[in-house]
Amino acid sequence: MRINSLLGELILFWRIPNHMIDRVNPWALPIAIATPALFGSAVSVWIFGIIALCVARTLSGTMALVSSGPVTTVAVLFACWFAVHGVFGLAHWHTAETLLEIGETLPFVGMLFLYAGISLTSPRRLVLPTQAAIAASAILAGILASAQLSAGMLRAEGGTHNPGPFALMSLLLYGYCLVSIAQSSGWIRIAAIAGVAAAYLSVVFSGMRTFWPGLLLLPIVVAILYRAQLRNNVGWRELVVGALLVGILLAISAPFVESRVSLLFVEFENFDHNLNYRSALDQRVALWRAGISLFLEAPLAGHGLETTPLLAAETERLFGQPYARSHFHNAVIDVGVRCGIVGILLLIAMITSPLIIAARGRKSDIGRFGFAMMCVLMTSYGLAGIGGLMLGHDIMDAVFIFSTTYWLVFALESRKTG
Repeated sequence: MRINSLLGELILFWRIPNHMIDRVNPWALPIAIATPALFGSAVSVWIFGIIALCVARTLSGTMALVSSGPVTTVAVLFACWFAVHGVFGLAHWHTAETLLEIGETLPFVGMLFLYAGISLTSPRRLVLPTQAAIAASAILAGILASAQLSAGMLRAEGGTHNPGPFALMSLLLYGYCLVSIAQSSGWIRIAAIAGVAAAYLSVVFSGMRTFWPGLLLLPIVVAILYRAQLRNNVGWRELVVGALLVGILLAISAPFVESRVSLLFVEFENFDHNLNYRSALDQRVALWRAGISLFLEAPLAGHGLETTPLLAAETERLFGQPYARSHFHNAVIDVGVRCGIVGILLLIAMITSPLIIAARGRKSDIGRFGFAMMCVLMTSYGLAGIGGLMLGHDIMDAVFIFSTTYWLVFALESRKTG
């Protein structure tokens, strides 16, 4: 009878007692944070499954939502992302593809439920497994990226099968490892140093030049946040070792960086103001000009979610030949064309409000850890949105929802949770 009862509880997974979830969280949650660069869309399924579990447990009465005004504010903004896409999508209905586009934003509604599920476990119990998983994943991603280039691939894609998402996930690992170096000591710090080196190579070997400034920007962000600790703990020996490591990484990556930078200069030299789409620069400028033109046509009403036909028609009108893509390679332009100024303001709020709220936890060590990780997250996503997608890809959406929620739990550790 006892075995049958246990099996029943496992089958009805949403009724598993909270103490069992608490025991699973320390390995299930770090997987979602650390491994997207390695496993790509499989981690998206994992994250969406966690969200579905949290929703089911809450609706069944097994788990209660957390009463927290700041968290509710972020959750409402996330839910509005779904609502705005639904309203603008249905207002400009064309085909069934609109329903798919709306459906892809549905997981944003689950943010408050996800927060309740993560909050069942004390952030202090999650720190070590999270740091260990991040460092291990960063090292494996660097090895995978190097192997892919050695195998003849032009750009590393990791486990995402797309250099863009791989670059973003690798940049996150890079920044997270930097925070671990500043926050921790002992073997975790050593593992994080190795993780920073490997993640650097992953970002570079992805060939996504938009993300390369993050390799300089994130160390500055972390150094500012942990300036007191670094001032006390970093001496001349650490500086020498750091300089040697930087030199080795630059030497390893120099040939690839030189080829990508040379290609960029060639694109500038051959830039055709008629925009014949022969180079990445031509393509980006065409998309941006067409996107801005479309946005100015309907800054309030937007054009809805099916923008590919509109983009093809607008590029043909502007440049004489159509150029169709699923997005505009700029997050602000993309959401502006789809959902107008309302969408742009909402996107900005979704980036800034978690940062402002997380900043409240800087007084405790765990709170500072969560705030620093949140800074890494939002800085990396901001860079992604400058020349490519920020949201609208299953991996990017899943990681954004989960990571924002996860680091909020750490940042608000001093407040009463679940």
